Amino acid sequence: MKFATFFYPGYYQCPVRNAAAGCIVDEWEILKRDVKSVFVRTEPVVPALGYTDCSDPIVLAREASLAAAHGIDAFIFNFYFDGEHEELSKPLETFCSVSGELQFAINICCHMPKRKLPFGIKDVGVAPLCQLSVQEFEALAYRLSDKFFCSNRYLRHTSRVVVTLYHVVALVLLYGPTGLRERLDRFRCALSRRGVEVYLVGLFSVVGGWKQPACALDDLPFDGYSCYVALPDFESREAVQSFDAAAAKSLAGMASYRTGAGSLIVCAGAGWNATARGAAGYDPIAHGLAFPYYPVIVDDHPKAFERYLRRAVNLAQSNEVCCRDLLFLGPWNEWTEGCYLLPDARYGTAKLEAVRRVKADLCNES
Repeated sequence: MKFATFFYPGYYQCPVRNAAAGCIVDEWEILKRDVKSVFVRTEPVVPALGYTDCSDPIVLAREASLAAAHGIDAFIFNFYFDGEHEELSKPLETFCSVSGELQFAINICCHMPKRKLPFGIKDVGVAPLCQLSVQEFEALAYRLSDKFFCSNRYLRHTSRVVVTLYHVVALVLLYGPTGLRERLDRFRCALSRRGVEVYLVGLFSVVGGWKQPACALDDLPFDGYSCYVALPDFESREAVQSFDAAAAKSLAGMASYRTGAGSLIVCAGAGWNATARGAAGYDPIAHGLAFPYYPVIVDDHPKAFERYLRRAVNLAQSNEVCCRDLLFLGPWNEWTEGCYLLPDARYGTAKLEAVRRVKADLCNES
C-alpha cells in the first residue's frame, strides 16, 4: 500500500499570487501571530525545521528525504490554474528537479489559493473559483502531460497516473453533472492521445460529501473518491472536537461509503485548527460557528494519530469498496490550518514515526 500526502505550496513568496492579491501574502507571518481560539486554549504552532521557503530545492530535498524515511511514498501538490495563470507552482516545478525516491502527483484545485489572509466572516473573493471551458480542460491535460506525467517519479495506481481534483461538490455546482463529465472526458481523451492513462480521484471537502452532489456519483467520470483532510466534523455543532471522537466519526463515514461509482481511497488527517487564518473581530454569539474559527481539534497526540491511521489502514484492507493499494494522509504542511505531518515544537517527528511504524507493519505483513 502506498501512502501519499497532500503538499500545500503556499509557504514562499509567489509573485503571481501577490499581484493577484494586490499585497504580499505571507502565510508564515499569519502563523507567527499565534492567534488564540475563542473556544479553547491551544499551544502555539512552531515548525521544528524553521520558517522555510517551500520552493527552495534544499528544503524540498530535505522534506522529501524525511517523508521517504518515514514510509511516505508521494507528495500530491495542490495545483492552481485559472486558464491563464498558475499560482504557487514553483514548489512543484522545483521538486521535479530534485533527485530522490519520493514520487509526486497533482491535485487540481477548483479555486485559486487564498488571496486574502487573514479573512473574516463577511469577506468575499477570498479564493476565486476557476471556471475552465472544455477546451481549457483539454489544453490543461496536454500542459500537465508534457511537464509532469512523463516523469518516472509520477505517482501511478494500476499503471495509471493519479490526478486528484478538489472538490467534487464545487465542481458539480460550477459545471453541472453534464458539463463536468464533458470536461473530464475531454481531459482523459487528451491524455490518451499522449499515451497516458489517468486515474481520476474526486476529492470531497468533508467525509460523507458524496451525499451532497445534486446528482448520482455514477453520472461522474471519476475512478475513485476521497477527501483532503477527513478529520474535522463541520456538520457538528461542537466547536471543540476531540481527536479520537473526530477520527472515529471520520472512519464511520468512510465505512458507510457504498456507491459503486468508484473506489473510496481512505484518508487520515493529523489534526485541525484553522484559527490562524481568521481575522480579528469574530464573535461566535453574533456570527455563529464559522470557518476558519471553527472547529478546533484538540488532543491530537501522536498516539491518537497512530490509532487512527491503523484503523484507516484496516478499513482500506477490509472494506470491499475501498482501494487497497493507496491511502491518502492529510496534508504534509497545512500549518495555518493546523493539519501537518512535518515536525513541530510540541511533538517533533512523533507523528512521522507513527506513519513509519504503520508502514513497517504493512510491509512485514506482506
